[in-house]
Amino acid sequence: MTKEYPIDRLLRARRILLRGGSEEETNWAYDHLVDLAGIPEPYDGRFPAAAAEILLKSSLAFRDDALRKLTLVLADIATGVGLFEIAELLVQLPKERALKYLSLAEQGINSAKNPFNAAAIAYVQAMHGDRSARSQLIALAKKSEKVPGGYLQRHCVRVLCHFPGNDGEAEWYFREGYRLWVPPEFSDKVDASKILRTLEMIRLPKEDFIVQKCRAEFKLKDERTGISFLRPSGSFITEYGKYRAGWERLAVEQRTAVEPLLRQLTDEEKLLLTRTTGGFYHMDSDGFTLEQLLLGWLDNPAPFRLF
Repeated sequence: MTKEYPIDRLLRARRILLRGGSEEETNWAYDHLVDLAGIPEPYDGRFPAAAAEILLKSSLAFRDDALRKLTLVLADIATGVGLFEIAELLVQLPKERALKYLSLAEQGINSAKNPFNAAAIAYVQAMHGDRSARSQLIALAKKSEKVPGGYLQRHCVRVLCHFPGNDGEAEWYFREGYRLWVPPEFSDKVDASKILRTLEMIRLPKEDFIVQKCRAEFKLKDERTGISFLRPSGSFITEYGKYRAGWERLAVEQRTAVEPLLRQLTDEEKLLLTRTTGGFYHMDSDGFTLEQLLLGWLDNPAPFRLF
C-alpha cells in the first residue's frame, strides 16, 4: 500500500468536498480539515491556511462537533492571523449555527490583551447583525497599530461596507479615517474620489451594489474577439455571494458574453483562459471546464470563494 503523506490527505479531502464523495468520506474530510484549520503549524502555516481555504470552498456542511471545535479556535491566543480565516468561515454559515458556540470562545478573552481574538469574535457577531459587536470591532481597529492592509482594518472595512449604519463611522472612515493606515509617502497616490465612490455605493441596495461593482471593476475584455465578460474576485464572491438577487441580474449578460466567446476562441486560447481563470480562483487542479469557470459562480459561488 502506498504511503499517504499529510499533503496527500489534504488533497484527498479537497477532492471529496469539491468533487463529491460518500457520506463517510465527506465527514472524514470535514473532520480532517477542521483539525488542521487555524492551528499553529511548526513550519510555515501552509497546511492550516490550505485547510481553511478548502473549507471555505465547500458547502460547510460539517457536523456539530466539528463546528464546536472550529469555533473554539477563536479562543486560542496562539492562532494568530489565522483567526480571521476561521471567523470568515463562521460568517458564511447561517446566523444560528455561526453563533451556537461563540459564547464559549469568548470566555477568558480580554480585548486589551488578546485584541485579535476579540476582533475575530466581534467580526463574526457584527457580520451577523450585532450592532454592539460592530462598535467593538471599529474601536479595536482604531486602537490598533496602523499597518497598511492590516487584519483589523480590513475586517473593520468589511463590516462598514455591509453595515454602514447611521452613526457616522462609515463617513469618517471613507472620507478621512482611511488615511491613518496610509504611509505618508503614499498619501498623495491615494485616489480619494474612488474611496468616496465606495461610500456612495455601500449605501445602495446590495443587489445594485453587486451589479455596479462587477461592471465597474471585474469586467475583462478578450483582445482578439473583442468580447467582454465578468470575472469577480474570489474575495468579493465570499463577501457577497449570498445576495443571490444581484448575481441573478448579471446572469443574462454573462451567459450572453460567454456563449460567443467559447465559440470564437481557438483551442489554444481556451486552454490558456482555463488555466488563468482556474489559477485566479485557486481551482486550476480541480478539473473544471472553461464554461464552468466562467459561469459557475452565478449558480454555486462556494468553490470560487477566497479569503
